[in-house]
Amino acid sequence: MSGINEQAAVMQGCLPFSCWSTVAPFFPTLRREQVRIVVQSRTVATYTYWIGMPAVTVYGDTNVCVPGVLDVSGFVRRNFWSWTDPRGIALWGHEIKHVEQWLANPAAFVWQAAWGITRSLLRGKVYDHSVIEYEREAIAFQRHVLETLMHRG
Repeated sequence: MSGINEQAAVMQGCLPFSCWSTVAPFFPTLRREQVRIVVQSRTVATYTYWIGMPAVTVYGDTNVCVPGVLDVSGFVRRNFWSWTDPRGIALWGHEIKHVEQWLANPAAFVWQAAWGITRSLLRGKVYDHSVIEYEREAIAFQRHVLETLMHRG
C-alpha cells in the first residue's frame, strides 16, 4: 500500500505540495509542477534494486522513484530519505537540483552526462559522481541545504 505522498504524486504527476514546501525556499525560480514524479512498479523496482540503481533517479525533469520512498523517513538503498529530517530534505534537494539543471540547459546536461560517464568508465566505475560536473554541483547544493537547515535548528 502506498503512502499519502506517493498517492498524491501519482495523481498529480508532480511533487506533492507538502513535500515541495520543504525544499521550495531553496528553488526560487522553480515551480512545483516542473518537478515531475513517476513511481516505478514493484517489478521495475525489484529489477533496479538488483542492478544497483538508487532509490531516485532523475531523467530530464522527472524524478523516477521506487515505491515508498516518497513516504519514508529512513534509509532506502543506502541513502537517508525524509521530508522532515534535514539529511533527507538535503538529499531531495540534490535530486531536484538535477531537474533545475536540466531545465536550464538540457544539451549541457546530456553532454556532461555522456562525458562524465566516459570519464567514469576510464576510472573503472560505471558512474563516478566526482567526475561529473552536474553531480559535483548537486552535491555542493546538498551540503548547502543541509548546513542551512542544521543552523535553523
